[in-house]
Amino acid sequence: MSNTHHECKADFTSEIGTRWTFIGHPSMTIRDQPLSGSKYTIHRISVANAKRTNGKWTVGYPMDVLWTMCASRVEADEQSNNCRGNEDAKVEEEPWLTRLGMDDHSAMSLMAGVFPATSFGGAWQYVADRVTDNLRDSEMVIHCYRSSKKVQVDPIGLDIICRPKKLIESKATHVVAGLIYGQESFCIFSRQQNPNSKIEATDDERMNNYANFFRKGLSDDQSLQELEEECKEEDDGRPLFPPDLNCTLYTHIKGGTNRTLKPVAEQYEACRKMLHVMHEDRDVPLKVLLYPLHKLLPNEAGIIKFPENQTGKSRENEVGITHEVVILCQKMWNRLKCVRLEIDALTTELNKLKCYQCIPANVFKNAQVYSQCFSTFTSALNKEWHEMTLSIRRGDDKKETKMLTMVEIAERKSPFVSKNVEDWLKYQNHQMKTFEMLAKLPGVCVLSSADQLERNIKSKGRNQFAVVLHLPSLKGQSDILIQKVIDYVEFSSKSHPPGFGIPWFQCETMLDSIAVNQRRIFSLSQVFSDWITCHNSYTTDVQYFVFYDERPVSGEGLPVIRLYECGSGEILSMSFSIPKTPREVTVNKNRRGVIKLSWTAEETKDKRFLLQYRNVNKSDECWKSIQHSSNEITMDCLQSDESYLFRVATLTQGGKSPFGPISSEITIDPVYQRPTELQCISVTDTSITIAWDNEIPEEEEDFDQFYDLNGFVREEENEKSFNMTGFLIDCWENVVDTPGFGDTQGLEQDNKIMRQIESYFKCKHGIQQLEAVCLVVRSSLSRLTSTEKYIFDSILSIFGQDIKDNIRLMVTFSDNAEPPVLEAIKIENIPCPIDPATGEILYHKFNNSVFFETNKSDRDRNRLNQTYFNIAVRGFKKFFNDLGQMETKSLTLTREVLEERKRLDLLVEGLRTKTEIKLTQVDELEKIKDALKENQDKMEANKDFEFEVEFLVPKATDISGTGQFTTNCQTCRTTCHFPCRQASDEKKHLCSVMDSSGTCMICKCPWNVHFNQKYRYEMVKEKVKRSSDAIRKPYQGAADETLTNEQLLGNIKKEIDEHEKQLLELTKATYQHIRRLNEIALRPYLLSTSDYIDLLIKTENQNPRSCHKRISTLQKLRQKSEIKTKLIQEQQKSLIKSQ
Repeated sequence: MSNTHHECKADFTSEIGTRWTFIGHPSMTIRDQPLSGSKYTIHRISVANAKRTNGKWTVGYPMDVLWTMCASRVEADEQSNNCRGNEDAKVEEEPWLTRLGMDDHSAMSLMAGVFPATSFGGAWQYVADRVTDNLRDSEMVIHCYRSSKKVQVDPIGLDIICRPKKLIESKATHVVAGLIYGQESFCIFSRQQNPNSKIEATDDERMNNYANFFRKGLSDDQSLQELEEECKEEDDGRPLFPPDLNCTLYTHIKGGTNRTLKPVAEQYEACRKMLHVMHEDRDVPLKVLLYPLHKLLPNEAGIIKFPENQTGKSRENEVGITHEVVILCQKMWNRLKCVRLEIDALTTELNKLKCYQCIPANVFKNAQVYSQCFSTFTSALNKEWHEMTLSIRRGDDKKETKMLTMVEIAERKSPFVSKNVEDWLKYQNHQMKTFEMLAKLPGVCVLSSADQLERNIKSKGRNQFAVVLHLPSLKGQSDILIQKVIDYVEFSSKSHPPGFGIPWFQCETMLDSIAVNQRRIFSLSQVFSDWITCHNSYTTDVQYFVFYDERPVSGEGLPVIRLYECGSGEILSMSFSIPKTPREVTVNKNRRGVIKLSWTAEETKDKRFLLQYRNVNKSDECWKSIQHSSNEITMDCLQSDESYLFRVATLTQGGKSPFGPISSEITIDPVYQRPTELQCISVTDTSITIAWDNEIPEEEEDFDQFYDLNGFVREEENEKSFNMTGFLIDCWENVVDTPGFGDTQGLEQDNKIMRQIESYFKCKHGIQQLEAVCLVVRSSLSRLTSTEKYIFDSILSIFGQDIKDNIRLMVTFSDNAEPPVLEAIKIENIPCPIDPATGEILYHKFNNSVFFETNKSDRDRNRLNQTYFNIAVRGFKKFFNDLGQMETKSLTLTREVLEERKRLDLLVEGLRTKTEIKLTQVDELEKIKDALKENQDKMEANKDFEFEVEFLVPKATDISGTGQFTTNCQTCRTTCHFPCRQASDEKKHLCSVMDSSGTCMICKCPWNVHFNQKYRYEMVKEKVKRSSDAIRKPYQGAADETLTNEQLLGNIKKEIDEHEKQLLELTKATYQHIRRLNEIALRPYLLSTSDYIDLLIKTENQNPRSCHKRISTLQKLRQKSEIKTKLIQEQQKSLIKSQ
């Protein structure tokens, strides 16, 4: 073993497991023997007597002073008490090792590295664990101690009897003069709560209470039962220690585990047994009594130096360094340990953040450099402490003064001990937390270099924008601090001994500046994050970045937000500000179904707003959106007599503002009031004059709603006269007919009628509610034809599911028998209500043939006609009675069905066009392959050649004078919607192909690049001759770049893949409309349309005068119908799988 300077203390030791120096036989010279610890056991200690005979050193053994002692105690906070408790908090007034009960000698040996912390064992393994552990939570430590036997020799009888020169060279400092045997333990109470729960102040208080009960019971020698009974009286019968409460116990165990984690009750019994049950065979050396070796060494004259008589005097100072110096060293050692742990924790957290790839490299570098400098400083300090400690213990008292001076200077001027280190670590932690917060911002990409920023901005597609939060660089200031630390360490390490005394750079002002910038960064970043996550998380045409530039640039005006145009990288706004919240929406006008709203907002360059509204009477809270270019809007699409809520947000190129306050409930004024209180003015044989109480409308445009029964506008009077025949009905009826639907005029006429119905349902003077939807069918039909199924499906597809109970079947040419057509209605699954009386379909029979008879027939025929007339009248009366009892249904859901169906049709049209483009490009690719293969020799010779290929090219068709409007995309040169209702370019965001964010669902471009023009684009196939150079040019980069055949075909394949991607996106977009129609539509799927179109195509083909263009149009409609049917079937399959 090494015969170095390892030793223990005079009045304190533990089962440390360190090495000790003994004086023994000359053949042994000087040897080290470990004391009892976690790994070693001392069986005997021999101390030699010094005697010289005939000039030779011989060995003698004096009488060992042996006696047995028995004392037990539980050390307390006060040294005079029999109990010791320690709350392990960062208290500077009393150093940690001293509070644990360690004596000055051992504490100084540990701090100076005379023996390492890992050499601790037994109960004092707790110190080794805590010195090398991470930052600790609050703890209470109970130190239990029992001594049983003391073995000691009188140091006056000690002599050096062999090789003193060798002993001096060994650098030993003390000899062992005695041992104290016994047992001791440390019981640690620490916080015990769920790691995910929040730490509360009561946790520490509860922990302290348990520890104090534990200490009090051991001090009073109470059994666990006695202690629990005493506490139950005070705590209303509650148990003293909860069964799930554990504590850690460190003890001296021979050949076992010295650290256990068990319930407090078990640990209490173990400590009590250790203190009050004697087992000398289990006792171990607790304390080693030392005597300074330099007092036994010979003087310079070669005469043995005997120790002076120390009787009656304390030998505490004979051990070494004074208590005051040890305390100062402990305070510095504690602070350095805390700094080390803080630096390690900082490094660990930074390593965790490496996965984000957004932390600037200089942050990692500064932390690493600071850690290395700190290690260099502590190593130099420990080396000086080590040498000075040994010198002082060898009797050099001057070294203690130097040690005291060194500690005071280092404490006052070192960057690692003063308050500056706390500031720097605080700055680093704040910076790290800021970057961590930025890295975790949803929807935000954090960048740390200018190249990354430029690359990310330019990689985005056209018509995209980027909002970038530029943060000020702190790298320059941080580097100055690190450089000062490096200079300090280099200067200190070059001085011999190290000076540790150059004035530390006064960084308080700089740290204050960093803290101010840090707060600005944190504050603005939080606002930036909240704005994105709360109000712009679904924005698709704007990308959000946070940019921290490592380069030390001027920080004036930073942090700042800037707006970029993607693609070009041009800065649109050097100082973009988050749009402010508009004020509450107010009502300027509310009359006859028309409402005019306004609001106040800050002035912006491109003033746009997003108005949202919601029906209060509906159970769902879905907001519908409208984009508008001014702070006033007139709306005529809302349901009369319904209450709505409104809110508005400001739209900018960088995103939208928070929504303003929600308005109070606003009830839409009804379109018209039904006439009431009919009064009969006069009656004649052929006419009746009636009057009703109703105001004449103030606006001229409202007069077209007043019609007489013959459909002609009368004079502007409250009194009307007209001829009547027949009988009086007691209700007001508006009849909406579909004349010519499904006749020989074709699908174009049908679509025109459907658009007219849609406009009538949506216009401000159209109907807002409906009593019945009547389907007219002949009684004799045993099955429905394709035309009839198409008509019924088309009409029913208009309405929402809430109209189901208001459908009535009107069966014509019907007598008293049950009509055969009812079975056909069941087979085709046409929704009709069930008559509760019969359990069959509810229907009304009509036979109008008698109304066309004259009264000039014979008597018998007239009687028969009279009978049929009465039957017909009863049928009408029954129908009108049923009609009068029906619940009026709003058309709000029907309008939504119409809108969803229109969007679905537009997407299907886009799918058809994209599919045609894709198929054409596939053909083009195959023809290019064949052409390249046939002209391989010319290609190798780099010669140009021509070949014929079929392309789809956009062709403009003039539509001026037709009264129809288009929505043409100027970027893509395509017609995204035709015909379109929105004639104004400023209102193109209201077009059916625009989603709620103003993005076109067909071409994915923003609404403001779409315009209404006098022509529409149609994709037409044309055969053209193309040269090989013309084919290569669109796919070739630089002019001098050579493009191989494989590369050319690969580029064309990529373009086809891009079309497939667009097809997939359009397909996914249709699914949400199909799902919504399935939820709200009375007839979601028009599967009969394909059969009807096939019938029309067959009819056209049989007609020799049929127009080829008409057949081509029908075939395109057939393709759309097939696409729609396929989409519906795929959606149904996915729904079945999900269930």
